[in-house]
Amino acid sequence: MTIDTPRRRARAWLWGLTVVIATFTGAAGDGPSGVRQAVAQPTAPRSATVLRDTDVHADRFVDAAVLGRLPAGAVVRVIAHDAGWTQIRAERLSGWVRAGQLRGDAPAVAAVSAGETGRSQVGAPVVLAGIRAVPRDDRFAWLVGLDADGEASTRRTAAALGVPQKQVLTGAPWPAGGRASTAWPESLAATPGRARLMLVIGASASGDCATRVATLAGLAESFGALRGRLDKVLVVSERGAVDACDGGGDARRVLEAALARAEVADTHRASLALPGGSLARLADCVAGEATDADGSGGLSVAEVGACVGPGVLAGGATGLVLAPAAPASGAAAPDGAGAALLADLVAQRHADRPIEVTARQRLSIGRDPFELTIRSARSGHVYLLLLGSDGRSLYALFPNGWDADNRIEADRPLRLPRPHWQIKAGGPPGVDRLLVLVSDGPRPFPAALMPAVDAGAPVARLPDSAAARAAFQGWVEGDASAPTVPFGAALLAIEER
Repeated sequence: MTIDTPRRRARAWLWGLTVVIATFTGAAGDGPSGVRQAVAQPTAPRSATVLRDTDVHADRFVDAAVLGRLPAGAVVRVIAHDAGWTQIRAERLSGWVRAGQLRGDAPAVAAVSAGETGRSQVGAPVVLAGIRAVPRDDRFAWLVGLDADGEASTRRTAAALGVPQKQVLTGAPWPAGGRASTAWPESLAATPGRARLMLVIGASASGDCATRVATLAGLAESFGALRGRLDKVLVVSERGAVDACDGGGDARRVLEAALARAEVADTHRASLALPGGSLARLADCVAGEATDADGSGGLSVAEVGACVGPGVLAGGATGLVLAPAAPASGAAAPDGAGAALLADLVAQRHADRPIEVTARQRLSIGRDPFELTIRSARSGHVYLLLLGSDGRSLYALFPNGWDADNRIEADRPLRLPRPHWQIKAGGPPGVDRLLVLVSDGPRPFPAALMPAVDAGAPVARLPDSAAARAAFQGWVEGDASAPTVPFGAALLAIEER
């Protein structure tokens, strides 16, 4: 494609686009290859307990030298936190361990500390962003029928997903009568906008099938008060929690009824059915042990389920992103990583923010213009990300150095490009992918990844790195210190031929 302006033309090639602009003098440059790293924040020494055998590293790197190993149950002193790691001192060993491997107030803070950006030993940034962040008031976990070990593991998972500990809601293991544990706190029902919920159903020994079904029935009634309040829901159940009761039929129907009462869209709810005793492994996977198989920078429900091990059944919207990925240093991105990133970003959209996008999806090179019309039910700010036909070249297409006004009014069409810049099909042949995102408020592209953007270089090419893709997983979350800014999104495939 080409971008034309009324004044002097210069020509620059993007992969899948040819850009013609007034004062552009070369190809869009590769921006910074990394992001600013967090600095460890020292804290007064406190004690913590090692949850399971774990390696102690020389530094807070995924590939730093291993100094030794601590056994489960060891008591350590906490020195500092950074990027999901905790610096500890034991009797004869000092170094860094994953925060999720410790239990106590200090590591609970570390697991969700503001220092979410780490690095590999060779200096490659490792971004921990996205849904896992500092605790947020719009995130909740509801635990039903868990024994003490299962509850401890689930609290670790919740912390990694940004759920404040005060919003981890627990009930007795399958109480008599079934309904004592189903009262939702007023804080969830009163949450402004829509909240995210992880519902965990354990298979503790107590409670017969009738009690379990009765508990879930009471839970379904409670969901009626949450109508329109839930955006995304993950249901985690241990094998034997519901499937042992009449083949799980009655219990599963009750769960479906609960989600239906809360009006949670099918595209925004997912489930993981785990073998018994797998909740501790789930916590490890969410905390960073899962593999980002598609290279998108985020860990989906399906990828976390694969990490837990064989026998896991993932259902529903398994592409929902649960946590950021921690890319291994030097690892080559798999083919399709860029497309996987855009798919992840779309999957994180808010169900109550529909947008309508119309455009021609087949263009003749050298002849056809590219025109886009966007409609949104709400006013907001528009952002366009373009993935070139090579599957790797990613561009911040709009707003740009030529056109910074990205506001859209509710129910009024926005046509892009505007008259003072136009886009035409300019090759090379292939399929470009365009992400259209409409955010309630401004969410500038990640500044650390952006090369200078002005009238002389209006379209920014973004780094092709795992760290950059992980940073964009965090970009859809907005500022971690503020509530999540809702957004709608759509993804288009545009063929140039």
